[in-house]
Amino acid sequence: MEAAPLANLADFRPSWHSSAACAGQLDVMFGQFTYRAARELCAGCDYVPECRADADIAEAGVAVLYLFGIVAGENPDERVARRAVEALEAVPVAVSA
Repeated sequence: MEAAPLANLADFRPSWHSSAACAGQLDVMFGQFTYRAARELCAGCDYVPECRADADIAEAGVAVLYLFGIVAGENPDERVARRAVEALEAVPVAVSA
């Protein structure tokens, strides 16, 4: 029995990926010392909310040590800090009467 061919990863990307400002520029987004150029791309992109949501899902449970690159205008430390604030804000606060 012949094995099924491997799927093309592009088949699993959201449709907006090809229209994002960073499309085809992985070297800028994930290269060394390119944060400024990457942030400039993100600043002019229409898909920052979608990109941020994708990163939040993809990076869930990943140790900060293994995160890299600029995603939705944020570096790894900024993404971790934002998620921590969002998690704290989601905790209900008991109010005594």
